[in-house]
Amino acid sequence: MEQHILSLAAHLSKRGHHVAVVVPSRTPGRSALTDGVEVVHLRAGLSFLSRFHRGGANHLQLPDPLYVRSLKRFLKEWQPDIVHSHGLAVFSAGIALGGRTPWIHTIHDYGLLCPKATLWKLPEGTTCENPMTLSCVPCHAREEPTGWFSPLRPMAILPALSLSRSRLPLPDQYIAVSEFVAETYRRFLPRVGDRITVIPNFLPKEDNEVDSSSGLPEEQFVLSAGSAAAQMGVHILLEAFQSIPDDVHLGQAT
Repeated sequence: MEQHILSLAAHLSKRGHHVAVVVPSRTPGRSALTDGVEVVHLRAGLSFLSRFHRGGANHLQLPDPLYVRSLKRFLKEWQPDIVHSHGLAVFSAGIALGGRTPWIHTIHDYGLLCPKATLWKLPEGTTCENPMTLSCVPCHAREEPTGWFSPLRPMAILPALSLSRSRLPLPDQYIAVSEFVAETYRRFLPRVGDRITVIPNFLPKEDNEVDSSSGLPEEQFVLSAGSAAAQMGVHILLEAFQSIPDDVHLGQAT
């Protein structure tokens, strides 16, 4: 998601737009990323609760009051023509915007449906068919560190997810990164279904060239680029790899 945002910001800048990439942080500040792209760190309260976060995320699946206040101030100063949110920032962005600015949100995962944002059901190892229920608590605990705080995160997030179904402000338009993501949201969150369009992640043309000195093997190979986590379907790749010739190698890039 971060790489997608940076690529999108860079290309919008090349088209003459002035872009601010706003992120929650413990320490506020600003820095220039490239010409026309500024990174703005706004103070957020939930970033101090890092032990309750999965993967060190800077946002939870509920509005962050401190971040909302910081974002309101920045929007008043910046006066953007459009706001494009990503990830879990959607929970705070809608409150900060208050319907005053056109707003789109890209759905990269299942963070509006699942405390883990993966919809990966454990211990079954299948796609969850019953999201946003109490069954999320034991499923989530199987991936979280042990300790007294392990069940607290899903128990706190479930009410927030339920709230998002009915009361939190909705973006004017959602962008899903795949048809499967879009159909999943239409199925489990009908409230947003008629606002979703599909735009796959892109690879900038200038980045779509293989560097001959990159150390890639000369023989035929299959390269899996991305996470090797179970919910990404790596087991399907391994099963399929068994049916291709032995002289083809398999590599994983993360």
